[in-house]
Amino acid sequence: MEINLRKDLSALTNVDENYINKLFSKLKWCICDGVSEAEYTNDNSLSCDLGIGKILLTIEENSVKYKFIPSPELEEMVIKAIMGDNTFESTLEKNLVNKITKVYKDLL
Repeated sequence: MEINLRKDLSALTNVDENYINKLFSKLKWCICDGVSEAEYTNDNSLSCDLGIGKILLTIEENSVKYKFIPSPELEEMVIKAIMGDNTFESTLEKNLVNKITKVYKDLL
């Protein structure tokens, strides 16, 4: 299974997917800049804090190894999702209820 974080994020935030794509591009630039700095200082490892966890990059000769370590919050939410608590679904439902309630109040 594969999910599309950009599309899901756009649906949750009402931010156009094109803006999210631009943001993701800039994230990649920041990571690559960190890799360049690590190379410049002869450091063969880099840790990138993404807010949802960290990507650890290890540069060995002509290869790069990646490891993702989730943040404690993400880890807790994943466990809740396994147990049946879908935060994404709940948030969409709350947003829909709020919009319907606002429309209803505006009509009165």
